[in-house]
Formats: sequence, C-alpha cells, structure tokens
Amino acid sequence: HFTMRLHVHTATVWVLSTLTLCQLLVGALALMLMTLIFSGLYRWVPHRWRPGTPCLPGAALVALSWGGVSLGLWGMYQRLAFTTQGYSLMIGGLLVLLWLYLGAFLLLVGAQLNATVGKRLQRLTLNPYGNAPQVTPPPFASFTIQRRDRYR
Repeated sequence: HFTMRLHVHTATVWVLSTLTLCQLLVGALALMLMTLIFSGLYRWVPHRWRPGTPCLPGAALVALSWGGVSLGLWGMYQRLAFTTQGYSLMIGGLLVLLWLYLGAFLLLVGAQLNATVGKRLQRLTLNPYGNAPQVTPPPFASFTIQRRDRYR
C-alpha cells in the first residue's frame, strides 16, 4: 500500500509541477466552452423542450466527464501505441471508437440528469410542502366506448 501511495503522490506532484498557469487557464476555458456548447445542445436539439428544464447540470457533468475520458484515453494511446508499434493504427482506431461511444453515453447521462433535476425543481416549485393537490376524477359518463362495425 505504501508504494502505491508514494507512486500516486509522485505522479500528482509531477503533473502539477509541469502544468503552468497558462495551461490551467486554457483548460478551464475549454471546460467552460464545452459546457456552453453542451447546454446549447441540450436546449435546441430536442424536438420538444419543456420550459423550466435546466440545461446546465447535465452540460457541466458531460464537459467534465468528457474531458476526463479524453485525457484518460489519450494517456492510454500514448502508452500502448508506442510500446507496440505494429498495432498503433489499430489501437488508435479502437480508442477513437471507444471515445465516441463513451461520449454518446455521457450525453445521454447528462440529458437524464437534466430531466431529473427539472422534474424535481418543478415538483418543488408547484408543491413546496409535499402535499399532493386534490384532483377530482372525471365523471364515469365520460368513459364511453366508441364501437365501429368492421363488416359494414
């Protein structure tokens, strides 16, 4: 356990020492731009958008997750492609397909998060105390069966 902690700590110190302030600002700007793009995607791409459904929670989650997946797959490519030079093109193709698949999955997860947060917010704004509003059922006469003759 001690060697694993030492290795992780050494890697963290190395990453933080190699990143400059400019690189951190560029990374933060890229995450904000991705969040803006994904929130626009969640707002204007669906056929029907319910007013009051937030776009920002899912967009922020997808931007952070997509950035993490991209960095992880890039590190995997750098490690695998140069150790096995004969298969680097195949490894690159497979990792691009995996990146697209995980990106699409993350977009769906973000959309589900937006829908869940929107329903929760709607429930809280319409009924803040948790009491269900009394709804009167429709009269029985409104349930009529309309029959059609098939053989006419």
